Amino acid sequence: MRDILEFIETDNIKSLKLVVEAELSRIALDKIQSLKEEEQSAEDVIGTIDDPTLSPDFEKEFFLKRFDVKGNTVILKKLGLGSSAPVISYINDERWEIFTTPNQAERETTNYINDGSYDKKVKEVEEKKKQIEAQKKAEEEAKQQKEEPPAEESKEEPKEEVKESRYNSLTSIDEIRQVSESTRPTLFRFRSGEDRVMTCQEASDIVEIYDLLNKENKSKFISRLESSEEGYQKMMTFFKDRMVKGII
Repeated sequence: MRDILEFIETDNIKSLKLVVEAELSRIALDKIQSLKEEEQSAEDVIGTIDDPTLSPDFEKEFFLKRFDVKGNTVILKKLGLGSSAPVISYINDERWEIFTTPNQAERETTNYINDGSYDKKVKEVEEKKKQIEAQKKAEEEAKQQKEEPPAEESKEEPKEEVKESRYNSLTSIDEIRQVSESTRPTLFRFRSGEDRVMTCQEASDIVEIYDLLNKENKSKFISRLESSEEGYQKMMTFFKDRMVKGII
């Protein structure tokens, strides 16, 4: 301090500048060293008898600092008293993480928000809430359905009565021709085991196509027709299209 006053009195600006810069550097280095020792001290007590988290007063929070980061309000609170008490950070009134020092809490919380991690976490939480709500709604609906009394069976008579309860074979063109000439549908079974109720109009279409084919194609047509529901649909679509185009 005496050197600084002497340089001021003698108007030795150059020497005064060097002394001031040296003093400022010393103060800065002392501050950095102090912060390092503070952080190290806080880390050293974790898990020991001096660990503040083991204190009965650990649950007591004391306001430390408030600041904003990208529109999000951050509040830092100390857990307990003492220089080594850990610091907890709140983001938008929600508890986030515990840190050993205020500087670490402010730095890491700011980075967490700035790098997008906080926004990502918020979206994940919202999505999880929606999934839980949807699941609860589905469970409630399922529960209601179980509790509802069974619906009464309809007493209305069917519009069309199936001709017979037995299964007819699509291999018999005579049976198909009989259906086309009747007024009631008939139950047929495919080789695949599938069943189909054939209407009179469907039977008439089959007979019309059958009569237009030669002997060899008739047998192929019937064979494909009786194979399965899929084979039936393909054959009828194919030949109806050819009839419309006048190919057969």
